Amino acid sequence: MTQLLAGDIGGTKTMLRLVATDTAWAANPKSSKQAVSSLYENRYASSDFPDLVPMVNQFLQEAAAATDSQPAPAAACFAIAGPVVNNTSDLTNLAWF
Repeated sequence: MTQLLAGDIGGTKTMLRLVATDTAWAANPKSSKQAVSSLYENRYASSDFPDLVPMVNQFLQEAAAATDSQPAPAAACFAIAGPVVNNTSDLTNLAWF
């Protein structure tokens, strides 16, 4: 089983979700049926955090308590509400640095 962290980061709210997928699908997603299950998710007010790191740390602590196991995401992917230029994004409605 491989764990993945996904997030939708917006100026108002951020949604984070921890999912598990079978190792065969994670290694070659085009070759087999997707077997993904949600382990934990939560919504946060983006303005309650100075940046993404403390939010993710809190999320992982909450996920550990909710699932009674230590989360260990192998990868993460985040959607960001704002333009990406030169591998950097400025959030349109959020003053994270």
